This record gives sequence, structure tokens and C-alpha cells, in this order.
Amino acid sequence: MKKRKKEKYCWWAAPVIALSLVVLAVAGLFVYQQIGAYGRYRDMRAKVESQTYYSGIYVDGISMAGATLEQALEHWAQNVEPTYAGRTVTVDLNGSQYTLTAAMRRSSASPARARIWRWSAPSWMRRKSGRA
Repeated sequence: MKKRKKEKYCWWAAPVIALSLVVLAVAGLFVYQQIGAYGRYRDMRAKVESQTYYSGIYVDGISMAGATLEQALEHWAQNVEPTYAGRTVTVDLNGSQYTLTAAMRRSSASPARARIWRWSAPSWMRRKSGRA
């Protein structure tokens, strides 16, 4: 019986190595894309969770970009609200007319409405004192 001569290289080694390199390249590309997507997500989340208004928000012609909610409310109370204090708005809803005034806005803040506000508003918009 003749002894078989051992081959130096296995015939399947080259295809397996090539396939492994392709799989590693695809996995690396996927990880690279996921890292980029996560970075964009973190940037977007930081902007959304900001405690200030975005650029492009104007109240009475004044930019609120970078202003906090307290600053915007202060601006509203000092500059905008006195201008519109005496005005009325009439709303026609399904044939019924409702007249609203600035004085009604203050008196209509019921505890139930305050509870709805505290439940539905994002945490950064809620007042710390518990009032709506």
C-alpha cells in the first residue's frame, strides 16, 4: 500500500478565510453605522431635552432662542399680556358662540385643569410649586 503524500495546504482554507474577512467587514460597517446613528441620537436628544427655547421662536417680535420658560413667562407678563388685556375673542364652535376675555383666563384655572396639565405636560414644563 502506498502512503499518501500530505498536502501542504487545505483546499478549503482560502474560501473560509475569504468568507470570514467578508463577514468581518460587513460587521465592522454595521457597527460603524450604529455608532454614527447613536451619536446623532445623542445630539438630537440633548437639543430636545434642553431647558430653553429653540431658535426661530418669537413672542411679540422678540426671539426666545436660548430663553428659559421662566424668562419667556416674565416677558409675556410684562410686555405682551398688558397689550391684550382688554381684548375679547369670539369662537364659533359647531354653531355655538363662546366669548373669551383675558380676565376669564385667570379665573378658569380649575384644580381639575391643573391636574390634567401636570399629568400631560413634560416634566421640564411643570412648575415646581404644584400649581398649574
